[in-house]
Amino acid sequence: MALFLQSFIDPRKNWFAAQHMKSLSKCLRIYGLRYDNLCDPYYDLDVKEALN
Repeated sequence: MALFLQSFIDPRKNWFAAQHMKSLSKCLRIYGLRYDNLCDPYYDLDVKEALN
């Protein structure tokens, strides 16, 4: 079940997830961020400040 959910949200495997990532990336570029910044495992303070 976990593999199914993981493949469902993976932009490389799911067209809808890829479209969502593309749309979100456009909005984040306005603030100088990337899609990867949302998944920051170290909770970088610069990313937090840019999102606020």
